[in-house]
Amino acid sequence: VEGRLVPTEAELARKEGRTYETGSEFLNCIVNNQRKNLNTKGRYKEPISLQNSFAPALPDGWVWASADQVCAQITDGEHIQPKYQSTGFPMLTAKHVRDGYVSFKHVELIGEADFLNCLRRCAPSFGDILIVSVGATTGRVAIVTTDEPFALVRSVLLLKPIVPSRYMLGAIQSPLVQKYIRRASGSTAQAHLYIKDTKAMPIPLPPLAEQIRISEEIERCFSLVRRVEIQTEANLRRAERMRQSILAKMFSTPVSVVAEDEAA
Repeated sequence: VEGRLVPTEAELARKEGRTYETGSEFLNCIVNNQRKNLNTKGRYKEPISLQNSFAPALPDGWVWASADQVCAQITDGEHIQPKYQSTGFPMLTAKHVRDGYVSFKHVELIGEADFLNCLRRCAPSFGDILIVSVGATTGRVAIVTTDEPFALVRSVLLLKPIVPSRYMLGAIQSPLVQKYIRRASGSTAQAHLYIKDTKAMPIPLPPLAEQIRISEEIERCFSLVRRVEIQTEANLRRAERMRQSILAKMFSTPVSVVAEDEAA
């Protein structure tokens, strides 16, 4: 009714008479931690900042962040397509990135040497986010829910979020971020979302406690939807069986019996 999932952390803090860590403070904390951890290894590069370039207003305590600021890594899959073979290790393509989940149906296999080479560039793991980056389904996003290793082709982007993965998934699926993806990937027949544009992707960032509540509520809602979908599919199958049974009974009834029933 109110157009929101959960009360904001700012509202709860005011009611309970306490302070809270804002989204801005949380963002500064994770960026500073990244800077500290990676500077010691000589691999730190300042993440892309939106610098107030993204205007839409947010609830109290929220802040706009770039995907680059809230991810430990953003990359894409293997650029040189390995040869497929009958046995080996799975290599997923854009068709395996479904709406919210990763499918392993009809997956192609590659050899061990090629597989290990792919993982050096892009190694998906549990909780990572995958985004289709090329073609008609650009922007379709899924979360990895398996520890089993797999490789990716170039048409799929890999994001390793520092924030809760379920929240990151929901944020990228939101209409506002999807609108950014459509603009960034171009309006041509062959849409393409590049790594640099993905790093600049705007992510609305609430306080951490609120991110967790939002993630839990989204998961609860989608669990209800999935149960309804399962029940609907079961009912459709049942209706189809009844239909076939009725048709079979009709056409197996002798014509004379049908005529007598009509006359009566």
